[in-house]
Amino acid sequence: MSVTCLIAPLAAQRAGASGQQLSPETPAPGLGEPVELAPGVFFLQGRETYFRSGTTSGPAGAIRTLMCNNGWVVLGDEVLLVDANMPDRADELLALVAQTTKKPVRYVVNTHHHGDHIYGNRIVRERTGAEIIGCTAMVEELRRYETGAFGVPPGRWEQVAQQRPDVARTPLLAPTRTFDSQLAIRGAGGMRVELLHLGRGHTRGDTVVWLPRERIAFLGDLAANGPYNIVRDSDMAAWPHTLAAIEALGPQIICAGHGAPASVALLASQAAFFRALWREVERRAGAGLSCEAVVGDLGAIRAALLADPTAAHHVIPAEADLPVLSLRAQVERTYDQIDQIIANTAEVV
Repeated sequence: MSVTCLIAPLAAQRAGASGQQLSPETPAPGLGEPVELAPGVFFLQGRETYFRSGTTSGPAGAIRTLMCNNGWVVLGDEVLLVDANMPDRADELLALVAQTTKKPVRYVVNTHHHGDHIYGNRIVRERTGAEIIGCTAMVEELRRYETGAFGVPPGRWEQVAQQRPDVARTPLLAPTRTFDSQLAIRGAGGMRVELLHLGRGHTRGDTVVWLPRERIAFLGDLAANGPYNIVRDSDMAAWPHTLAAIEALGPQIICAGHGAPASVALLASQAAFFRALWREVERRAGAGLSCEAVVGDLGAIRAALLADPTAAHHVIPAEADLPVLSLRAQVERTYDQIDQIIANTAEVV
């Protein structure tokens, strides 16, 4: 299935006096060029170096390049920012927002708890005074994995801080405002943003930033336009169902957490990948193979996924494998959840 990129014509409109077109796949130095998807709705594609480097730079080198996509919505007299990125990108991000509007940033929505989306919270808050908003389940995820910030043994922030000075000098800041399942934010001129927690997927605490009038959805890492799915905190069985719930909203533009914006077809292709992966692992686990034996068959699993034209878009190349971003990691996560289902079924019987 072809995943349609929607923003190349818009990028061309913003190319500047030279007439040079800026492709959303190849951002300019730094964070890149914001693209206006609808009046007052902007998307900023982060570099994908982390996902492409793999064995070239190794985990330590890759983590230094990690960043996410961002978006922002001008709500009349104020701005809602989608994700805060990493600390060394926060000031640049705010400067890009200021290039598109003179309105102040009042809200920052954390789509989930991963560092490339939230470690810039403190800087954005200090510069703007904005409320940091996340769903209740997202804060529970922070307490589960960012343990050092909550007075117990060190968590992920401390691990990343060893490789990134910008993180080391920027203590984690959790959301200052939470919601359970939905929160609506209204602006002048009929602009409305709905924050929705529709179920488990990439994490237990994913937020969809939904613009019902514009039919635009910012999904964080619930969607990735390319082979960029990190699954270590995911619910592999529930994820396709959550994607279906997003599709039921009727979006026309999907803004993924990584990769270019796309049509709604991206949701179907991502769900197809997860279902195909589940089938490949379940077939082997059901035959009694251990996780190690299933991992030993990665070549055949990769070939089967690549042979599925709908799922192939999301298959991580072998040369780009990293410990947390690899087909191996995806297989292991899927196997663990299938194994738990099998164990629970056996207990009931």
